[in-house]
Amino acid sequence: MEIPFKAAGADQPEPTPKPRPGPILLAGALGGLFLAIDILLPLGTADGVLFVGMVLSGWWMPGRKRPFIGLALAATLLTGLGYLLSPPADVPSWVVLVNRGYALLAIWSTAILLGIAKNALSALEAQSLDLSKFSLAVANSPASVIITDSKGRIEYVNPRFCELTGYQAAEVVGQKPSLLKSGRQADILYARLWQSITAGNIWRGHLLNRKKSGDLYWAAVSIGPVVDKRGRIRHYIGVQEDITQAREAERKLAHANRSLRTRYRFAEILSDTGEEKTILGQLCRVLVENAGYRLAWVGFAEPDGDNRVIPVAHCGFDEGYLNQLNLTWAEHTPRGQGPTGRAIRSGQPCVMRDLETTPEFAPWREEARRRGYASSVALPLKHQGRVFGTLNLYASHNDAFDGNEIELLVELADRMAEGIQRLREKELHQQTRNAMEASERRFRALFETMTSGVAIYEAIDDGADFIVKDMNQAGKRISACQDRNVIGMRATEAFPAIRQFGLFAVFQEVYHTGKAAFHPITYYQDAHHRGWLENIVYRLDTGEVVAVYDDLTEKRQAEEHLRLAQTSLENTSDMVFWVRPDGTFFRVNQSACDGLGYRPEELVSLTASDLNPAHPPAVWREHWAELREKGHLVFEALLKRKEAPPLPVEINANYLEFENQEFNLAIVRDIHVRKEAELALQASEQLLRDLYDNAPVPFLSLAAADGRILRANKAADALFGYQAE
Repeated sequence: MEIPFKAAGADQPEPTPKPRPGPILLAGALGGLFLAIDILLPLGTADGVLFVGMVLSGWWMPGRKRPFIGLALAATLLTGLGYLLSPPADVPSWVVLVNRGYALLAIWSTAILLGIAKNALSALEAQSLDLSKFSLAVANSPASVIITDSKGRIEYVNPRFCELTGYQAAEVVGQKPSLLKSGRQADILYARLWQSITAGNIWRGHLLNRKKSGDLYWAAVSIGPVVDKRGRIRHYIGVQEDITQAREAERKLAHANRSLRTRYRFAEILSDTGEEKTILGQLCRVLVENAGYRLAWVGFAEPDGDNRVIPVAHCGFDEGYLNQLNLTWAEHTPRGQGPTGRAIRSGQPCVMRDLETTPEFAPWREEARRRGYASSVALPLKHQGRVFGTLNLYASHNDAFDGNEIELLVELADRMAEGIQRLREKELHQQTRNAMEASERRFRALFETMTSGVAIYEAIDDGADFIVKDMNQAGKRISACQDRNVIGMRATEAFPAIRQFGLFAVFQEVYHTGKAAFHPITYYQDAHHRGWLENIVYRLDTGEVVAVYDDLTEKRQAEEHLRLAQTSLENTSDMVFWVRPDGTFFRVNQSACDGLGYRPEELVSLTASDLNPAHPPAVWREHWAELREKGHLVFEALLKRKEAPPLPVEINANYLEFENQEFNLAIVRDIHVRKEAELALQASEQLLRDLYDNAPVPFLSLAAADGRILRANKAADALFGYQAE
């Protein structure tokens, strides 16, 4: 694996250090010395080679990139100058030129070779420095580093590896990295890892590893091969960084984000209007789609004798699961021991972390297994401390509900419960509003159609006067306001006599005390209206004063007539009975009580048949039918008295209807005096007849008109010899 390394600032050119004066002075001194020798020696001598020493002095000039080229140029110039200044010699000129050429060749060859050598040495030093830096960086890296051979055996680990895993280097060298495997991840993951790196690729991923102590940690791992020039893999280098805290933070962040999204969706759904079942279904969908649960459903606890739990909404993989639950929250039954029943009874969340091993879940285990449910939780839905249902969640893996998750779900269940109550309150409010609107319509219809007058007043100046705000049609008719608009007028302007009438004081009293008051029938008179009025006054919650009133002028007159009639009937010497169709007495006057010797309460407890045995119930029904048909009957009867012989009476029976009721107004006259006189007359007549018939003197009774014999006594029959016929 190629591991690039570049020191900070490597892209910047290295500053050229100032040359030290020593090597330069040395080179200059050598140049001067070699030039002096060359000038002193005659031409043809191979003294030009001495200038190579000047080039060699450049080896000690560090920091200069091209010192040898400069020194070679200087030596070339000095070689030429020596050729010109040296004394001639007795040698051929070609020899001199060859000597000078060899000198120049030596100078430049040396310069080139030294330059190459100096560059190679500099590169080697740089590589050595880079290796030192890399080694230091690896040793002090905050990441754990492992180097293995091509077979995967560990050759090197840095101190951070030891610190992270708890292993010492000597314990792991020669071992394979598989000693870190936690066993919590699938084998296919490691197979793909080796397949990737043996193909010459770099593998990156997250591994759950195990420390020497047995603790688990998450690592971000990067593994790649190191290849030689032929492309053969010689080593593998793995770099791992402990991301346990970051992963936990990431998990918490993901949980927080999921919680935030779920809360937002809950709030969004609960803010909408709709049917309760639809809203609950949408909330269950959020829990399935956002939170990843396999099934979410809501059930309500029925307070019936069986304590059943009725599913009302759900979302997720159900496949008929809810249809066969047959849940109850009764304590003494196996189907009441599940998470739902327990949560309802206790008012606390009930978690079952492994449905396969939890005994209480046995009645539903097989169906849950078929649908992939591994763990479950039931959360109570409460209002004012009373549990009315549960939110139930099922997950596809064990132990899916940790403390943080339960805390979130409890909050969501509480929000769901609050939302349900708000929906119900909103529905109740709407029903109340509809009822109020209907009531308002009925009130308005009643207000406009009722026969009593209704007027609404608004107080001004703390009850100093009242403004007419509204008045129904009956009120306008009674107050004679059809031809004038009194709405908006002061009460004292609309009805000038209201103070003298006494109603204004009642208005003020009701306005200040809030207690309804009755203003009895009183005569009112102003320029627009006169008559007997009766008022009931009360105050509304708005502070307005309402007067309900009736014109009782005709009633007053009728009452006067009725009182006159009642007084007459009560004070007449005749007995008066108001009799119902069934023969019971509605009312009797005092003369009836006095005449028959009964107290009023005794008399009204009797019936007509009790007083008149000649009219038993069967006869009474016939009598009532005849009275209803004819309307008036007169007959005589004997009425039973309490402590005296029956009383002969003449009954004047009258059929009448009053307020949709039928009555027999019976006026009963005592005729015992008349009856006694009739009996006395009958006795006198019989005595006279006996004297007439038995007198010893003949008597004849003749018709005054024609002298016919009308009657003859026994003495006359004997005298004339005729029979009386």
